[in-house]
Amino acid sequence: MILSGLNRIWILALLTIFFGTKSFAQEIPTPISIQCADQPLNEVLAQIRDEFQVRFAFDAGALAFEKVTVNIQNEDVEIALLKILEPTNFGFRKVGSTYVIVPIIKAPTIKSDSIKTVIHGAVMDKETGEPLPFANIRMKYPSGYFQCDAQGEFSIPYPIADSTVFLFYYVGFEEKSIPAAKLRREKKPVILLGVKNTFLPTAEVVAKAISPIQSMQDAGLMMINPAQVGTVNGPAEEDVLRSAQLLPGVNGTNESSNGLIIRGSGGDQSLLTIDGFTIYHMDHLFGVTSAINPLAVKNIRIAKGPTPAYQATRVGGSAEITAKEGNRYEAGGALEVGPISAGLYLESPIGNGNKASWMIAARRSISDLWASPGYKELFNTVYNASILVDDASSATQSSDYNFSDAISKITFRPNDKNYLYVSGYYSQDHLAINYSSLGSLANYQYNYSDDSNWGNRGVGAGWKRRWNENLAHEFTVGTSRYASGLNAVDTLIDVRFQDVQRLYRQQDNTLDDFTSNLKFIYEKNDWKLQTGAYSNAIKVTSASLNDLEEKRNTQSGLTNAIFGNIGSSKNALSWNAGIRLTHFSPTSQIIPEWRFLANYESSDSIVFKASVGRVNQYVHRIRQQSLFLNQPDSWMISDGKNIPVLKSDQVILGALVPREKVTFDFEGYWKSLSGVAFDLSQYRWLSNSDTVNIAMGTAYALGMDMMIKTSTRRSDMWISYSIAHSRMNLDSIDQLASVPPNFDQLHELKVYYELKWKNWSFWSLWVFGSGRPYTALYGTANMSLIGGNSVQYPVFGDVNGNRISPYHRLDVGCTFKKELDKSKLELRFNVSNVYNRTNIRDYQYVTLLDANGDLQIVTKRIIMNGLIPTVQIKWSF
Repeated sequence: MILSGLNRIWILALLTIFFGTKSFAQEIPTPISIQCADQPLNEVLAQIRDEFQVRFAFDAGALAFEKVTVNIQNEDVEIALLKILEPTNFGFRKVGSTYVIVPIIKAPTIKSDSIKTVIHGAVMDKETGEPLPFANIRMKYPSGYFQCDAQGEFSIPYPIADSTVFLFYYVGFEEKSIPAAKLRREKKPVILLGVKNTFLPTAEVVAKAISPIQSMQDAGLMMINPAQVGTVNGPAEEDVLRSAQLLPGVNGTNESSNGLIIRGSGGDQSLLTIDGFTIYHMDHLFGVTSAINPLAVKNIRIAKGPTPAYQATRVGGSAEITAKEGNRYEAGGALEVGPISAGLYLESPIGNGNKASWMIAARRSISDLWASPGYKELFNTVYNASILVDDASSATQSSDYNFSDAISKITFRPNDKNYLYVSGYYSQDHLAINYSSLGSLANYQYNYSDDSNWGNRGVGAGWKRRWNENLAHEFTVGTSRYASGLNAVDTLIDVRFQDVQRLYRQQDNTLDDFTSNLKFIYEKNDWKLQTGAYSNAIKVTSASLNDLEEKRNTQSGLTNAIFGNIGSSKNALSWNAGIRLTHFSPTSQIIPEWRFLANYESSDSIVFKASVGRVNQYVHRIRQQSLFLNQPDSWMISDGKNIPVLKSDQVILGALVPREKVTFDFEGYWKSLSGVAFDLSQYRWLSNSDTVNIAMGTAYALGMDMMIKTSTRRSDMWISYSIAHSRMNLDSIDQLASVPPNFDQLHELKVYYELKWKNWSFWSLWVFGSGRPYTALYGTANMSLIGGNSVQYPVFGDVNGNRISPYHRLDVGCTFKKELDKSKLELRFNVSNVYNRTNIRDYQYVTLLDANGDLQIVTKRIIMNGLIPTVQIKWSF
């Protein structure tokens, strides 16, 4: 039964890729008739384009110097083009339904040893001088593909003819074509790209528009420019991780920013880094908004599968955030105010040489100063789901909540060979709650007082140096700390007899992380070798105190790894293969990982991509019952016994089909996991016990992601669809069937559309997801004890044997931008969940003993956000 279901998914994936790549390559012959004498070539092609609806892409300036004289009657378009271009230095190539006019390529000739065989350069923001991390370079005619590193630097490692043209592009920026001869004239060429203000370049070139979300040629890899999708907010304010949730294969129905749920993996199975150091807690207000200030983010690179061996990752994937650099040319900043927070961004060059800069972005909640209607709706949604009694009609409550965060960065480029930076990060949340209520018969009064705090802080530094045209190195080091604490007093008063019972609880959890990575890059001709060492030390301390006992536990783990990676990017084929050997101190084992990634661009520009590899993970966040959803987080380190090392083997196959205005991206994947840890405590509670029951086992996931993106002059649209099937087999669960994990979701569909008109942009987002699993509570039963006594216990159904109702919501919004004298004003109006759909996130259960010793079981139906309108103001100067 399972195999047949899995086969259907694979067959659907293969058929979709096959027919998707074929159907868009169809064409209808167009007869051409044209007469001209000594007319510029660009005008001739423009006439054919307008009269016969033939699609062209060409450089009008270059073609203006070519004069042609022809007399063509009723010829096929390609025959006509051959006749028109024959006396010129140009030819054509058909890409989809577009005829690209290109220079005639001659065999490369190297006249002397002075012509370099390797071109090193950098791609930067034209306005600020910031590098554009992971910018893309396509070598046209013949084809080839390269990518910049995290500092925007690139290397083209083999002899290239002077007539070869390179296309530089970056998500959200305009494209730029530069011939190889021009690149060679400079010692280290710097390519400056301007921000894309419209969806088509202003030059007279017929070209495909650039989407703010970009599919990459490597399997499982996608890129996001948050500045271009900033209109897509969370239910409160602008949110960079919400933008990532628009991607296929990344869950968009959980309404939580605390970790990216990638292809059925939990949020803790996705690695989030900022400039090389790890962030362990990513949200404010229990998942409502992320703790990553969007004003400080330049780029997000999402990996949904195995990465090259030189890059650390987790079994679910990774989100690599590159913080902005300050403007190296002039000082500036931005001020932003929303319904729950206010933020400030400042940047400036350091000195007069345009070699150094700094930036800082900080924000703080304003809810303790002014509670907006949007904030009240958000907080009440979270709060009401946390009440532990059934009858809250007589409840009184008070709360105090605030958060703050900051990101800063200093960069220094002393010369064209060295690049250095230091980055810092801070986030903190604090919540104090007092709640009081009478029971349904007014016999008991419940009082709860909770004071909790949680946050992350980190600092990282990096140094990159190019020693010569073949050798370079990158060194990064970072440290971070996540800490959470909860102090609670729960009081039960028997009003009839004034009997008072109090339970004191204190929980503290800290995780300290230190990471260093040294990588050497050697390039020769079309080969690239990367090797180095990686080290990661983690220490987790957990402490709990209640009326009965005090518990303290400390875990530590050290991973030391060496890696080697070799690859080649020549003509249409790019590939890299590598191995990573890791020594893990708690188990004293050397654990191997292997990775292989490849892509091939066919003659009609269809990119076929594949990756296969093994990934291990050594730290886990165990889901436990808690008063407020994501608080506190409890992290554990694998010990090889109770919590084994999580291991995953993964395969991805896909195709990227770029067309003039439409891009299709298809990927099918399979991954197996061993060492899966699942907390069963919530289904085995008989009282307020802190006992953790961990079930171990294996799991697998199989699925397919699809994305269709279209862009026109004034609009942008993408449709993401995912189908996935995932199951766990847990050793300590007496169930015949496999268990679906908490985030298993068979179908998910996301449709985003944005329209730009003058100073306005209007957008809408519709999200649908089939129901996720949960464990149903059937009631209570009595167990007879020796001596004639009995005890009550809860009776649950199969673990994750039921499904929550399907999820769907519609978000809409608009943005108004106005250029002032030397500044810019931006107003955002958004409505989340327009038709006020009641979506359920989860069912949780709490067991309480009343004064008579009877068991009370309270069901907490965790409701997601309802209709929430918000307004934001941003002033950039």
